[in-house]
Amino acid sequence: MPKLEEGRVATAYMAHESDLKGDNAPYNEHAYALSQSRTSHADGDLYQVNGVRWFPSAPDPIPTHPYVWERIMHYTAAGVNDQTSYICLTGAVGAMGKLCYMAGEYRDDVEYTSNDSQTVAVEVSGTNDTTDIYYLNAESNWPDGTAQSAIGPTDGIVIDGKPVWVQGMSQYNLVRARYLFADFAQFGAAVVSGDWLISVHGTINGTAYEGEYTDPDTYINTDPNTGKNVTNPTYFWFDPAYPNEDHAGKDKVPGSPSEGQWASDHHNFIPHYAVNLLTGKTYQNDAYIRGEVHATSGEFGGVLKKSKTIITSANSSQYIYHDTGLEADMLDIVKAGTNVVFSDLSESIMIMMPGLYGYGSSNYSKNYKDFVRSLIGNVLLLYNYSSKEILITGNTSSQENYGATSFALSPNKACVMECKVRQYVPLTSDDQSFEGYEDVYWLSRVFSIN
Repeated sequence: MPKLEEGRVATAYMAHESDLKGDNAPYNEHAYALSQSRTSHADGDLYQVNGVRWFPSAPDPIPTHPYVWERIMHYTAAGVNDQTSYICLTGAVGAMGKLCYMAGEYRDDVEYTSNDSQTVAVEVSGTNDTTDIYYLNAESNWPDGTAQSAIGPTDGIVIDGKPVWVQGMSQYNLVRARYLFADFAQFGAAVVSGDWLISVHGTINGTAYEGEYTDPDTYINTDPNTGKNVTNPTYFWFDPAYPNEDHAGKDKVPGSPSEGQWASDHHNFIPHYAVNLLTGKTYQNDAYIRGEVHATSGEFGGVLKKSKTIITSANSSQYIYHDTGLEADMLDIVKAGTNVVFSDLSESIMIMMPGLYGYGSSNYSKNYKDFVRSLIGNVLLLYNYSSKEILITGNTSSQENYGATSFALSPNKACVMECKVRQYVPLTSDDQSFEGYEDVYWLSRVFSIN
């Protein structure tokens, strides 16, 4: 079909195949289809839409018909189809790639293995405090007996025309990622494996190991090619069933180098730190917690030491608050703790100890009752190193069986107060109806200090 354009200079023009039809020139027609087979373009294997199987442009593959076919129909100058060709444009599925895992810094005394499913990458010190990464390219063990153990990744060894070690990354010292998904990964001294995050540092049978461990036992299915005891990362011997307990004789622990049984006296790896990311349960050797600890149950071994809180006029508002319901200033025991020292008070103060009086129980809120009951069994130490008196009010008593008496904590005096519970004993005829109700009080003893 003639083309029309404006201007004095003609544009370079190549005719479309449709423009050649009927103009005494041969041409091709192209069409595309989706097939469920890489070797067949028969109608029964093709995807169709309302009976149409061949389309003017290539459609996107779908799961049931993943192969794109092209049909090329050649027409003579007379418009006769004298040849039709079919080409599958989708290539064959390639072989599955190898899993490459990091094995830390390259060592001459370690044997590395590569096969059709996995290979190993090692770190080699580079220049300017950087590190180069090499992966084992040959499908064999290294050293393989044909080379000395001193020959390493940087020596350019070639076996059967194939380099044994290939440099995968050069001079890296920083990796940045916006998203990272890993079912198994090592980050410095930490390893993520399944539901666990563990340290590579820990103990095996009471001996400390830092990252690597050579198994002294012989596996039942020892590698017949070497017969060697292999050095592997410590976490290969981590047993999720015993994260904090030595356990000898465990069979077929997931992740063991040969997936075989251990000798009867083999011990598992106990990391210095381990957390189950599914349950949130944590195991660790030591901890220093600067903030609050909230727990519903548990136990402490040895002596439980209580830190000291010093209350002065300058910071008293942090530990003493006004309760509008009780119309009293209260000592915040949760914040202040159980070892309290008063110092540098500019004036005398009065604080009320939380408690439950038998005759007033109906006036307290449920939250307040629950809080007071949670204090039962706690022992509170109050030291007055200031020059002002501290008036202690509330349900305090120097008698175990009855009574509620306020008292003044004079300068250079201290008191030990234990929160206890007893049956309420009426002191007047006005509160006889509350006899026998719970009475949460503070048993107090006052003594002098130097």
